[in-house]
Amino acid sequence: MASSDPAAYSYKLRCELSGHEDMRWYLERWFWGVANWSWRRFVVDFVVVRLVFVSALVSDIVWLSRSPVGFWSFVLLVVV
Repeated sequence: MASSDPAAYSYKLRCELSGHEDMRWYLERWFWGVANWSWRRFVVDFVVVRLVFVSALVSDIVWLSRSPVGFWSFVLLVVV
């Protein structure tokens, strides 16, 4: 990966010659890979996971609220 900045190119070349990987370059590559990732897929995955979690939580609360022991054990679990 050639760079127009001689200092950056020299730094990268020194890292390659010394056997050390340029972690900044890898982190920047990872960041831009995440930034360019499909936001629609991220939102859909996020919403689906949250909906499943919330619906499971609501159904558990409804099931536990039918019996006083289950309800208070749930409250104790949340508080502790």
